[in-house]
Amino acid sequence: MNGNFSARSTRAGTAVAVCLLTVSCSDFLSVKDPGRFLDDALDDPKALPAVANGVEADLLQRIDNFAWTFGHMSDELKHTGTWNPDANRDRGRDPSELGGTGGYQSNLLEDRTAAQKAQERFLRVMGDSANRTTLMARVVAVEAWTNLYLGM
Repeated sequence: MNGNFSARSTRAGTAVAVCLLTVSCSDFLSVKDPGRFLDDALDDPKALPAVANGVEADLLQRIDNFAWTFGHMSDELKHTGTWNPDANRDRGRDPSELGGTGGYQSNLLEDRTAAQKAQERFLRVMGDSANRTTLMARVVAVEAWTNLYLGM
């Protein structure tokens, strides 16, 4: 009788331990990112220059990628390295940019949306005075450039 009681108590103890571990580790795989900005945090007037910088940087990165890609495809640039995507571009084969996946048009639409959202944020935070700031002028210019590139 002692052997059965000992085995049962060991199993019960193991089951309790597993339950406690499961409950205590419920957030084990969730990652906390203290450096991540939430939408409300960007409504702080001190954060608005970073918003404008991000909108401009997205467009400038897009134009840089555009120049790199089409420079290879037009033989203005010559592929001399070992990276396959550049070799494909140099030979005029780049399905990721040309083959119906949205490519630059989709990216420019995202940049335009970011500029419009930044304008809404500036108006929400600064009110009517937003239209007289350089921050607003910068993001309006980004929207204008994306419209030009998109042929709108």
